[in-house]
Amino acid sequence: MDLLRAYSDQNDDELNGPEEQNQNPKSAPSSPDASPPRLLPAKSAAPNVDDTMLALTVAGANRSSTRPIDPTQHIVGFNPTYEQLWAPIYGPSHPYAKDGIAQGMRNHKLGFVEDASIEPFVFDEQYNTFHKYGYAADPSASAGYNYVGDFEALHKNDAVSVYNIPQHEQKKRKIEKRKELEENEGGDEDMDPEEVQNPASDVWLMKNKKSPWAGKKEGLPTELTEEQKKYAEEYAKKKGEEKGAGDKGEAVAEKTTFHGKEERDYQGRSWIAPPRDAKASNDHCYIPKRLVHTWSGHTKGVSAIRFFPKYGHLILSAGMDTKVKIWDVFNTGKCMRTYMGHSKAVRDICFSNDGSRFLTASYDKNIKYWDTETGQVISTFSTGKVPYVVKLNPDEDKQNVLLAGMSDKKIVQWDMNEGKINQEYDQHLGAVNTITFVDNNRRFVTSSDDKSLRVWEFGIPVVIKYISEPHMHSMPSISLHPNSNWLAAQSMDNQILIYSTREKFQLNKKKRFAGHVVAGYACQVNFSPDGRFVMSGDGEGRCWFWDWKTCKVFRTLKCHEGVCIGAAWHPLEQSKVATCGWDGLIKYWFCIPGTYWFTAIVPREMGCMWLRRILLRPTSLPPQKPPMAALLTPATLQNPISSPFLKPSPPSLTPLASSHRRLLSTAASCSPPRPLVSVDETSFDSALISSALWSAGGERSGITNRSSKVLLKGMRYDELEKWVQSHGYRPGQALMLWKRIYGNGIWAHHSDQLEGLNKDFKKMLSESAEFKALALKQVITAADGTRKVHGFISLCPLRFQILFTLEDGLVIETVVIPSFASDSRSRNTVCVSSQVGCAMNCQFCYTGRMGLRRNLTAAEIVEQAVFARSLFTSEVGDITNVVFMGMGEPLQNIDNVLKAADIMLHDQGLYFSPRKVTVSTSGLVPQMRRFLKESNCALAVSLNATTDEVRNWIMPINRKYKLDLLLQTLREELRFKSNYKVLFEYVMLAGINDSIEDAKRLADLVQGIPCKINLLSFNPHSGSQFRPTSEEKMVEFRNLLAELGCRVFLRSSRGDDQMAACGQLGNPDVVQAPLLRVPEQFKMAVEVSA
Repeated sequence: MDLLRAYSDQNDDELNGPEEQNQNPKSAPSSPDASPPRLLPAKSAAPNVDDTMLALTVAGANRSSTRPIDPTQHIVGFNPTYEQLWAPIYGPSHPYAKDGIAQGMRNHKLGFVEDASIEPFVFDEQYNTFHKYGYAADPSASAGYNYVGDFEALHKNDAVSVYNIPQHEQKKRKIEKRKELEENEGGDEDMDPEEVQNPASDVWLMKNKKSPWAGKKEGLPTELTEEQKKYAEEYAKKKGEEKGAGDKGEAVAEKTTFHGKEERDYQGRSWIAPPRDAKASNDHCYIPKRLVHTWSGHTKGVSAIRFFPKYGHLILSAGMDTKVKIWDVFNTGKCMRTYMGHSKAVRDICFSNDGSRFLTASYDKNIKYWDTETGQVISTFSTGKVPYVVKLNPDEDKQNVLLAGMSDKKIVQWDMNEGKINQEYDQHLGAVNTITFVDNNRRFVTSSDDKSLRVWEFGIPVVIKYISEPHMHSMPSISLHPNSNWLAAQSMDNQILIYSTREKFQLNKKKRFAGHVVAGYACQVNFSPDGRFVMSGDGEGRCWFWDWKTCKVFRTLKCHEGVCIGAAWHPLEQSKVATCGWDGLIKYWFCIPGTYWFTAIVPREMGCMWLRRILLRPTSLPPQKPPMAALLTPATLQNPISSPFLKPSPPSLTPLASSHRRLLSTAASCSPPRPLVSVDETSFDSALISSALWSAGGERSGITNRSSKVLLKGMRYDELEKWVQSHGYRPGQALMLWKRIYGNGIWAHHSDQLEGLNKDFKKMLSESAEFKALALKQVITAADGTRKVHGFISLCPLRFQILFTLEDGLVIETVVIPSFASDSRSRNTVCVSSQVGCAMNCQFCYTGRMGLRRNLTAAEIVEQAVFARSLFTSEVGDITNVVFMGMGEPLQNIDNVLKAADIMLHDQGLYFSPRKVTVSTSGLVPQMRRFLKESNCALAVSLNATTDEVRNWIMPINRKYKLDLLLQTLREELRFKSNYKVLFEYVMLAGINDSIEDAKRLADLVQGIPCKINLLSFNPHSGSQFRPTSEEKMVEFRNLLAELGCRVFLRSSRGDDQMAACGQLGNPDVVQAPLLRVPEQFKMAVEVSA
């Protein structure tokens, strides 16, 4: 209506013309000297309103110039312009029309809000003017001079804005300006014409002043007084001395002390000469366990250690006590020489390739090049800045090239022969921490406090690769993998990141080593010589070892009191590691390779199987290892004397492998196991898999009285922490125990497997705690698609079925579904049970025929996932997904299911992703509401029918919770969960729920629910009255759903030959749940199935 009124008011203005408007005194400012009001430009930001749609009789002459396209006409009788083609439709429309303005173009509850292009300053001016004076310019006005608001205040204030200068202030300024002009004109007579023309003179400044401050100087400064001159000279002299001192480091007299017996032996060989018989004894590295030597001599902390290149018979240490020491490793184990030439702590050290010389970098801003044998300083280098890292070019012909990362963000390159700087690499934004040569020493990588990595071509000061991400932290230590393909970077966010040294230098997201605490400390990261282990110290004095392939913690050693800043692997003796810390000590660690326990199955007199402990020792290695397939034959297992692995022992080993399944059983009548045989160390790959399988199930069978012990796997982490504290131990012991139960590749099933824990703590655990909730009864491998691989375990299956015996003698089943995809999306899934049997009595499910025996505890649920990882990780890879789709209705046991899910998701344990843990339900609505509110895990709903009549029959739970209630509950709850999709499972039964009408109804039912649909084929079992839908019909069903906008997948059956597929788990007794009456319209389909 405002627009219509504007049309009627516009005629008068147009007739009067601009002359009459100019004659109106109210439209002009009250004073000619007043500042003109700040108004919007005449160009309107709102679109022009076409009046053709309103009234054709009023349009008149305007119709030809601004004629829009009538959307009701199909023929255009003229050539429309671009603006006419794309002009919006304006004017009133029917309020209930679906395509009218009121419905289609309404974007606000009061109507249609248009965007206007207004400068920020103009908008702020009008906004503040409106709130102060009550009026403002109308941005949608056609002429730009229309206002909205209080018109009385508009005329009273002469339409000024808050940014206009008031009239009295304008008058005041004009009077002052007039006075200044009069003064300047009066003084022109006394001015020198030359000075007036000279811009450097004060007269010119007074005549041509540009600001209020120009020309107001009292005069040019006079000459300095004698006192001022003296002070200026002293100040300049002092600054010059400081500048000269900054160019060089602190000068300190160098001296050295030799602590050995003699510098040369009777043959004239130097004390630094490597032993002639030193060579690598084995290519295989072992994790050290035992402290064998401690070097003490530094009065303050040790900042870095380096083994003598290639041989490692000496070790060099840099101390915070300004001294550098070199120690004997092979013979006496004493300090051989001390190098003193720095006035502050030594930051970094670096050997030359042959070890005859080395570099030191200190906080006294000096870099010194030492002779290792004599202790003399060959050269000293300094830029006046602190060197944080020094490195020699590894090429033999470039051993005279020194690179140093400085505190002034530069990498400086010296030619030590000439003593000159021949290159500077200046791109970092913070102090440079590391320099690492890659790509056959043609390039080098640097890290800095600016949280970035930069790759340089050697000799060219241009960055060829710049790596900086928002998530990156400073990386004070970088180490090169022995194969030269990877870089390990110690990140300040308590993790070690791996980067490729190829052209792109990409981050390897699959490899991440964490668990240690290094934030704030430049702890050195290093590799074992064979590249199998990653090693690093931490801020709590421990040394951590990770497995390179699995990225899991292999072992931790408590090495120092305080920070363990450095760790180095011996280059020849692969089982020895040296560590240094801020306690001033250097420690040497050693391992007797191969001392760990195995488990084997030994038959007893009563014909039942028991497990025996086998100790591996490196006592008699065979000269040449025969193939495992030849070693693990029935003959060698029956006769341990003939096996090259086993020493003579009275019992014999019985093979348990068959062509189609693997079986492991235990009997409760046997006595406990005891150590039996000792096995020599060798490549026991297949036996490793077998022993892991055996040890998982044979520790306890039958019923054990655990009334006095606590079951550890039934606790959340906070509960375990409180329980450990109640026994007088630190909370940190609880974390270490948690990791050994669920992580680190240990999955401990008894206290003997808890390596690295306090002996008293382990003793308390053996007396007060129970680790196992299940006993392994049987492992069955499905035969479809299997193939022979090697060793004792010969099959590479598509699906494993595991049978567990509970404490009360009941049996549950768990299924492991491996994926053999080679890409990164491959996933291995474990399907866990939550109940013994099921009370839902779904007519197509074999488990439902059992009825409900009892609920599983949280420990019994979690143990299934632990067993799956411990048994099959080495064979099929890591278990990445968990689905609660085994025996039972999970939400009927919701308390234990939620607790088990929390344990599985803990980041220091099994560490499953919440979206990769899926809980299935048949439709218990109250429990489903609780699950969606308390858990972030995925939800799967077994739908299986599109009408209440069919679902009442095949899923009796529908008689209590109808389809409408189930789906409406999902719509309500999923509104509060972002990026969350529910999974609908639909088992297709031939002639029951697989029609085209069912597909259309299914698409309508899930409308408005963020979801995915899985179409499952029915898996027959004994006594079933259904048959599976044909593959062609399932594809047709899937395609129709996809056309209707659903996200749908076809899931193939796996493991159905061993009753391990969906709906086939369980073993009903003679007493079974009843079959329900078949509806009349489906009797024909059931009879055909029978």
